[in-house]
Amino acid sequence: MGDLVERIAKQDRDAFDELYRLLSTKIYGYLRLRLSNESGIEDILQDTFLAVWRQSSSFQRASKATTWVFGIARHKLQDWLRITGRPANEQLDSETWIQEDFAPRVVAKLSFEQALRTLTPEGRELVYLVFVERWPYQDIARLLCIPEGTVKSRVHHLKRQLSVLLREEVTDGE
Repeated sequence: MGDLVERIAKQDRDAFDELYRLLSTKIYGYLRLRLSNESGIEDILQDTFLAVWRQSSSFQRASKATTWVFGIARHKLQDWLRITGRPANEQLDSETWIQEDFAPRVVAKLSFEQALRTLTPEGRELVYLVFVERWPYQDIARLLCIPEGTVKSRVHHLKRQLSVLLREEVTDGE
């Protein structure tokens, strides 16, 4: 995808359309983790890709193009939350955050969805990046601007937390 970004820097509209096609649904799903406001998500998505178009010449291959675009989306989301005064821990809207393209891979049971609701927005963000997008810890660390060891630790704790919650769900259901 780095080649696409380099082509976009040369004002290649076809490359931009291709990058949008490849990443827009993934970025939408990522934004949906933190926000249930549809118009807000659409605004942030548009702002993200506008920034990709405008800032493509500043892309350096120090990170993957996907990480770079997700980083832009993350910053645009933080800006939007700050400007609108929305809380960063807005409740997960279970009906709309799961998109058709990745839902079967993430939500195998209703109990998992319910467990996700108990996580912080940051926890849901990690679940999305690790288990849905299957990003390497190194890329997640770059996106979140934290050490890779911290990512590993947080994922470990998330797995334990989800395991306990899912066990409680199964026990309560019997």
